[in-house]
Amino acid sequence: MPSTEKRIRFNILDIIIIIVSVALITGIFFRNNIVEMLSEDTSGNITYTFVIKELDGALLPGVKPNTLLSDPESGGEMGRILSVSFEKSIVNETAADGSIMSLEKSGFYDVTVRVAGNGFSSDTGVFLDGVVLIAPGMNKQIITEIAVYEGFILSID
Repeated sequence: MPSTEKRIRFNILDIIIIIVSVALITGIFFRNNIVEMLSEDTSGNITYTFVIKELDGALLPGVKPNTLLSDPESGGEMGRILSVSFEKSIVNETAADGSIMSLEKSGFYDVTVRVAGNGFSSDTGVFLDGVVLIAPGMNKQIITEIAVYEGFILSID
């Protein structure tokens, strides 16, 4: 008695179609998730401190708590100011007799600013907003609503 059941036979074209389909699905998955898979860094809250030396008193109102800071080069956000402290700028001058005098620079202030932002740490420093690199000892231009300031990064917590 002959059997009437059909056998499924695969040929080389069927195998190629299956392999291409699996590769396509895998490629779409990796295309959408490759950055997250390769990046060990996760964003979190970053607090850092910088100082602005000899800031003109007229520009002092631009550096106040809750002010948003950004980077002039990339436009990336650098966080919001938490606190500001300032003192009159002191400059050292050499007198005619060779002694060093400390003089108050009228109308200018040394401003210490503490900022909270979002970013992640890397081997070279901290990337704020994923694009702005800061590290202790680095000079950095910082934009507020009023002006562009030149700050010196003191520390990153």
